[in-house]
Amino acid sequence: MLKEFIKKDYARYFDREYTFFNGVKAYFDTLTETRTLSYIMTLRICSYLDEQGLKLLLQPFRIRLRRLQLKFGLEISYKSKIGQGFRISHGFGIVIHPNAVIGENCTIMQNCTIGNNIFRSRDQVAVIGDNVSFGAGAKIVGPIIIGNNVAIGANAVVTHDIPDNSIVAGIPARIIRKFEP
Repeated sequence: MLKEFIKKDYARYFDREYTFFNGVKAYFDTLTETRTLSYIMTLRICSYLDEQGLKLLLQPFRIRLRRLQLKFGLEISYKSKIGQGFRISHGFGIVIHPNAVIGENCTIMQNCTIGNNIFRSRDQVAVIGDNVSFGAGAKIVGPIIIGNNVAIGANAVVTHDIPDNSIVAGIPARIIRKFEP
């Protein structure tokens, strides 16, 4: 399962096939434009080891994850449920709540937040469908559901449910266009 997740994530960054050698190279490559792939791979390993209950093996990867969080300005918990094919295009200032659920093939730009509404419940956050793209600075606030094939515009603040096949923008975010898949 871990290998399949990493292969799908790798495919979102590169047009070549995943091999063990390429995977190891990407894991340790924190200086090029694909540095966020190294972060995602470490996140996947931490999540897998936590699910398997391998706490002793988890510790060195948690330390690496924390170092990468500080280096890249990312705050994504390994306890978040993130689907295959996750991509961070410009990784700085991204915050994702530990209870967030994100579908497959999602793309997040810089300065995005997926968080809770402190006036309601601290533990209820968004459930995000497949093939969702977040523009730079997008904010997802509260226990909302975002459908599949949604594009969220730059600096949009989403505070209510978004149906499938929509483009949203604005503060607060409104549907500006619906399309057929």
